[in-house]
Amino acid sequence: MSKMTDHFARVRKNCVMVVRRQYDIYTKPRKWDKYEPVSTLELLSGVEFPHSDYRNDVHNYLDPILSSNSPHKLPWRLRASLQAVRDEPGLITLRVAERSCLGAIERSAGGDEPMLRETLKLVEDASERIAVWLAAVGCQRAAARCAGLCLEYWRERNITTYPDIITYGLMRSMIDYIGASTNKTNARKVEYIPESRHFQLALTEGALRGLVHILGVVQEGIEAGPHDKHDPDEDEAPLPPVDLADLSQLDDDRAGIVRDPPKPKAPATRELERAVIAAPPPVAPGLVVVWDV
Repeated sequence: MSKMTDHFARVRKNCVMVVRRQYDIYTKPRKWDKYEPVSTLELLSGVEFPHSDYRNDVHNYLDPILSSNSPHKLPWRLRASLQAVRDEPGLITLRVAERSCLGAIERSAGGDEPMLRETLKLVEDASERIAVWLAAVGCQRAAARCAGLCLEYWRERNITTYPDIITYGLMRSMIDYIGASTNKTNARKVEYIPESRHFQLALTEGALRGLVHILGVVQEGIEAGPHDKHDPDEDEAPLPPVDLADLSQLDDDRAGIVRDPPKPKAPATRELERAVIAAPPPVAPGLVVVWDV
């Protein structure tokens, strides 16, 4: 093992130990803190809605923005759409508000309705927040957008060192959002039922393990380089193919599917071969004459 490989192995071991010391953070639901506002990034990475219901998050997020004490001056169309979401959160009002956010961002960039830089950042965040709410109620397009947001934010993080819970959560959520974006259920005909985000993400464990396995094996093979036939360390015999003739050894008991292994054959030794070769050939019996006495 080279020094560089040994170094990476030790770094990986230390990172795994850090995760094990914070085991509950990675394995249990990530509850919201009622004393601290939850960021959109945290929601994308898997933090729970207040009481697992997006409607509670709608009020927590929009009330300060729409308050008369808010320092942000929003375009009237956008403000009206956000008020509609706060008063009656649902699929239709959420979609209208998301389009209003994106339209306000576009008009500000074009100079038609310019907004202050901080207000523009707030509207951009609001459009992403609404996408998270829409994905929660079953909107496929919003789920696809959230998957892209997870990837975008994941690229901005340091992925070569300790994998913090946000970075890890973004990858899990991305897999879940991709799956949700292919759901054929009509969101308008499905009643929203509050559900723990932790349990939703737990359903992605199989896909996540398969993805890590496939990418890890192929990447390791690519980094190792092409196979060297002359390297004795790599000259390992491949696994023997399955002999279909052994299927005849299956027991008739189909409930147990018990395989009757074939009996091993005793190999002939060199001594036995030499003895057979050295033995004189058999002589046919001749005619025996018995004289009359």
